[in-house]
Amino acid sequence: MGNKILAIIPARKGSKGLKEKNTRTLAGKPMICWTIDAARESACFDQIIVSSDDENVLEIVSKYSSEVIASLRDSNLGLDYVPGVEVAIDVIKNNTCEYGVFLQPTSPLRTASDIKEICDKGLKEKEFSIVSVTKVDKTPNWMFRFDKKNNTLEQYEKTEVIPIRQNTPELYQLNGALYFFNSEWLRRKKKFIARETKGFLMPKNRSVDVDTIEDFWLAEKLLTERVKVKSNSRD
Repeated sequence: MGNKILAIIPARKGSKGLKEKNTRTLAGKPMICWTIDAARESACFDQIIVSSDDENVLEIVSKYSSEVIASLRDSNLGLDYVPGVEVAIDVIKNNTCEYGVFLQPTSPLRTASDIKEICDKGLKEKEFSIVSVTKVDKTPNWMFRFDKKNNTLEQYEKTEVIPIRQNTPELYQLNGALYFFNSEWLRRKKKFIARETKGFLMPKNRSVDVDTIEDFWLAEKLLTERVKVKSNSRD
């Protein structure tokens, strides 16, 4: 590619929603390995770095691939309130790069093609920041604050109730799968999303963000089906 570009895979020790989810076996291998494989297969990166405060994660990563750097991060960067951007900044502070891609292991359905496409777009157009999004199923026009004590509803923020689905605006949400950034820009902004940020559209079947056991089951179902399709195509 002619540019120094890093893949940064964050994997903190604590997980409130689903215990030890990064190393939980998903469709035949630890969940974090799906992201490692996609990063390697994309052939986009000069280095792939897993940043974790969990010795178990780093041991699994080291045994899984000699191409991946298992980097022990400061335990303070694994606290619940620490945003992912601080982990990315910590990595690029110690590793020279012009661009980076933040790849959360909780998005195991993102493919090598997704990674290559966002990298090609970002490098060709010299973008400061691109984040992946997917279309939402439910509109905030149908969302309310609910007072459980009094059973009262309050319309969410400044939206209005639109009773006909076809008349609601078409909206998109972050899916957490891909954060492409220019390193110098990230150091200045200290956030992944700013005025310069562009969107990268991904389909819903590759946008599962594993936070609960239900998310995990859905990801396992979709990945198992993907593996079967690949296996059958080789026969």
